[in-house]
Amino acid sequence: MYIRTNQIHYSVSDFKIQEDFHLDENNRWVVMSEIIPWLEYEEEYASIFEEKIGAPAKSFRVALGSL
Repeated sequence: MYIRTNQIHYSVSDFKIQEDFHLDENNRWVVMSEIIPWLEYEEEYASIFEEKIGAPAKSFRVALGSL
């Protein structure tokens, strides 16, 4: 089962832990997160699950991150 949710895509400038801490926009993981077409992959990933059977699957980002 896959439950679709409205996911908000945050930019690097939106992510702050503390006032003086900022993510480096040139970090390879930050750059990669900006170029991956998340919505397209999420739709394809969601299509492999049954609509009403089984435990809810994790989001595509969580599944990819676990790899």
